[in-house]
Amino acid sequence: MSLVIAGSIASSAVDSLGAMTIYDVLFITRFFLGVGIGGEYPLAASIASESAEANKQEKHRGMQVSAVFSMQG
Repeated sequence: MSLVIAGSIASSAVDSLGAMTIYDVLFITRFFLGVGIGGEYPLAASIASESAEANKQEKHRGMQVSAVFSMQG
């Protein structure tokens, strides 16, 4: 989540840095934002699966995991 926050803030406050153009800086900040978002999708599904086991709702675990993945679109 920290990569998502840092990438979002950095891309919103982008400015050209010396020899780098604004597009180069945007490319770098958006790369870190994408890596953070890509890591958050499987994390959300595993948290939903583990919470179903902890709450003794094993029969609804598949529905919860599929609901998490359907909301990501």
